[in-house]
Formats: sequence, C-alpha cells, structure tokens
Amino acid sequence: MKLRKMSRQSINIYIGAFLLVCGLITINAAADSSEELNNSADTPQDLARAQLLDAITEDYLTLLDFELSKSRDIVQSVLDDDKLLVPHSEIFQKKKMQLKIYIDLVTEKQQKKLPPRTQKPARFFYIFSKSLLYKDFIGMIARLEPTDRYDALIDDTFMDNGLGEFVDAVMEKRNALVAKSVRLIHEYLKGLPAEQQRKAMAYKLSDWALKMKQAEEVTEKMANFREFLRYFYLEATITADKAEL
Repeated sequence: MKLRKMSRQSINIYIGAFLLVCGLITINAAADSSEELNNSADTPQDLARAQLLDAITEDYLTLLDFELSKSRDIVQSVLDDDKLLVPHSEIFQKKKMQLKIYIDLVTEKQQKKLPPRTQKPARFFYIFSKSLLYKDFIGMIARLEPTDRYDALIDDTFMDNGLGEFVDAVMEKRNALVAKSVRLIHEYLKGLPAEQQRKAMAYKLSDWALKMKQAEEVTEKMANFREFLRYFYLEATITADKAEL
C-alpha cells in the first residue's frame, strides 16, 4: 500500500509538471510560404541537415506512437475492468463515455497520414497535434477527484492496470529521445567543415542541443525539444547559411 501511494504521488508530481510546461509552450503561426523550408539539398551540408531533422522526427514519431497506443490500451483495460462494470448511475456512465472518446480520438489520429517532407508546416502540426493527445490523457487523469467516489474508483482502476509503470516508461523513453537527439546534433556539427561550423545555423543547432542537455527535468527537456522542432520546421530556412556567404 505504501508503494502504491508513492507511485500515485510520483504520478501527481509528473502530471503537474507536465501540464505546467505544456501550458507555457506556445506555437507561433506558420511562416509565410516564402519562408518555408526549401526541400532541395544543394550541398552536402543541406542534405546532412535534412537527414538530421528526419532522423530526430522519426524517433519522436516512434515515441508518440508508443504513448498513444499504450495509453489507449490502458484506457480500454480500465473500461473492461470488472470494477467499472458495476456502477450504473448516469454520472458514472458519462465519466466512462469520456474514456471511450479518448480511445476514438487516438484511433482517428493513428489513421491519418504523415504529410510529405515538402509540406513542412503541415508536417510539424501533424506531429504537434499527435503529441497533444498524450497531454489529453494526462489531463484526464489529473481531473479525477479523489473525494469523488466514482473518480476514486476510476483512479484506482487506472493504477491497477499499469498507469504507474506506463508513466515511468514514457519518462524513460523521452529522456532517451532527447539524449539521442543531442548526440545526433553534435555528430552533425562535428562533421561540418570549419567554415560551416561558424555559420549561424550551426550556432543555432548547438544552442538547442545545449538547452536540451542542460535541462534538469524531463518535462523541461521535452519543452526545449518541441521548440527545437518548431523552429526548424516553421522558422528556419534550409538556405539560411547561403545568405551569409
């Protein structure tokens, strides 16, 4: 029982930090079409930078798929749990309906296709909207009131169906994602010719890597990670360095 309380407390701390950071993240409007990333890779550095962004994006999408698939499975397990089959009040049925809606949202999102690389803003907003579903999942848990007998029952059922282990796994995978992204950025920068390492784009990449690495909490690391993606999908131009030549 004591371990169970500690696990619930850890989840509450994580939920609070997660929602706080998400609340601080704002997404600027997409850049004008004239400022969109040019998909052509005229130099080896352009190609390497595009491959870097693709690799980091692919890793993030893999993590998002895990978050959505596993959270959907947990919600379905909660709905199928015998403890939730007993109460038949209208209020309780409405609460269960909210869980079913989440399953439908995840299923719908997973059926959508990732936009092609040429559509940079659309590609970013696809990724961003996908990440919001896990935020919805965490928010759904956070809104459960321990003093409400129905909410308490749902909360206990979530814990019985692996919520604590799932949150721990997400935290580990997110930490690993950021660490790998930082490593890939450093490898890219080391591979640049000396003159390219002095360009503004190289400094910008180095700055984002440093922010992600120095952040102490995983939620802060992920906030910097998402801002990194937002910048390079919506603001940066793949020809930015050419303007400095």
